[in-house]
Amino acid sequence: MQSPSETIDLDTRLEAYGMNSILAVQLFGAIQDEFGIEIEPGEAFTIRTTTDLVALVSRKLAG
Repeated sequence: MQSPSETIDLDTRLEAYGMNSILAVQLFGAIQDEFGIEIEPGEAFTIRTTTDLVALVSRKLAG
């Protein structure tokens, strides 16, 4: 799933960019490593777009 950042529409569903369950697990692991936060399985199901992901990570970082 590599797209130039300037071509990514934040409200396009992640599946449109090739996101699948394996890539999601890798992404959530990278987020955990980078930011020290964990995305729970139930939370993962709420993430449909980049905007959703940013909102969730922002909430978790805010405490």
